[in-house]
Amino acid sequence: ITDWMWFGSQGLADVCTTRLWLALAVFAGGFVIALAFLLANWLIAWRASRPETLYEGQRDPLPRSAIRWLIVVAALVLAFFMAVVVAGEWPTILLYLKGGSFGQTDPLFHNDIGFYVFELPLYRLLRGWALVLLVLTAIGAAACYLMSNYEQLARRCSGQVTMAPGGRRVTIPPGPPFTLPQGGEATTSVLGRMPRCGVPV
Repeated sequence: ITDWMWFGSQGLADVCTTRLWLALAVFAGGFVIALAFLLANWLIAWRASRPETLYEGQRDPLPRSAIRWLIVVAALVLAFFMAVVVAGEWPTILLYLKGGSFGQTDPLFHNDIGFYVFELPLYRLLRGWALVLLVLTAIGAAACYLMSNYEQLARRCSGQVTMAPGGRRVTIPPGPPFTLPQGGEATTSVLGRMPRCGVPV
């Protein structure tokens, strides 16, 4: 309000409104882009990592509706902060839109000086913002995979393996070779040499 009153007293109310509307437009654009990118990638990662069919004895570590809402809320929060960051850089965007040419070129790359003053800062801003968005997306996708496969990963790391024949569950602790009788003898010396978390299911 104080800025609005001061700019109005100087006859520059249009300057204040341009600043406000540009910041709001940049915020809205950044929020929509970040939200759409995060949601699309995280939902795809979650659906690709969770099992399509749950067999007897299997269960989801978390209810699917809870995971879906958690993904949506996390995407909304992160998209809001990403939008706030890019909206704070409205002067860089305004310089890019209203910048011009200096009429002089640098001797090395032969670019106009205006490119380094008006355009290059925006390119750097977009590169950094996109890089942060990609990192957050990768972290969220990894979290979706862990939430969907927590029980299976925990079973593997503890040495528990579900054996298909007869529907029996056999705990195979990591250690020296051993023999598992099943209508005869089946030597599983290979399993004994596998690492703790590397036993296949």
